[in-house]
Amino acid sequence: MGAVTIHLPADIEEQVRRASAEAGVSVSAWVAEAARRQLDQRLPPPELTKWFGAFPELELPTRKERWSKDEP
Repeated sequence: MGAVTIHLPADIEEQVRRASAEAGVSVSAWVAEAARRQLDQRLPPPELTKWFGAFPELELPTRKERWSKDEP
């Protein structure tokens, strides 16, 4: 497992510490899960890569963008 040092504003640090304590996990585990959730929103869904494969030269929309014109 890699190690990363991050610097947070004091108010964010306090919120992260409080949230991790409430969740009963370490700050490291809480930040890792928050990062995972953010990354999951950015990556194309697994179904898309399963159907069409991986095309590094093709820029796919993020999950924050609509996947089709029919999607609300």
